[in-house]
Amino acid sequence: MRPIKVRPTVINIPFVDEQGNELLVLYFDRSDENVNNFKNIIPKLEEKIKEIDENPEFDIDEKEFMTELTDSFLGAGAFEQICSINNSVFTASKYVFQIAIGIKEEIEEEDKRAVFDKYK
Repeated sequence: MRPIKVRPTVINIPFVDEQGNELLVLYFDRSDENVNNFKNIIPKLEEKIKEIDENPEFDIDEKEFMTELTDSFLGAGAFEQICSINNSVFTASKYVFQIAIGIKEEIEEEDKRAVFDKYK
């Protein structure tokens, strides 16, 4: 029997400065629970954005919202750590969206690899 290749259990999310020096590393836990939670975040986010669009008077605390969202899939304190890099909620939010896209792509790629490896 061929050996079974063990897949990583976390996705590393490094932050580096312009010189390539590591400033921060966050981790996405690939547990079933966390992956399923992550997949459910996107519809919730779209729903919240729709609610805000439909109700211009709707008052939202962006930092509180992004903290809750980010910490739900990267762990408690993750958004604060991201904000500490440059003290901008707007910029930190852009990083979170980049992270979310990267995690989604990584999960999809891993799924494809698993299927490919199965029939290799």
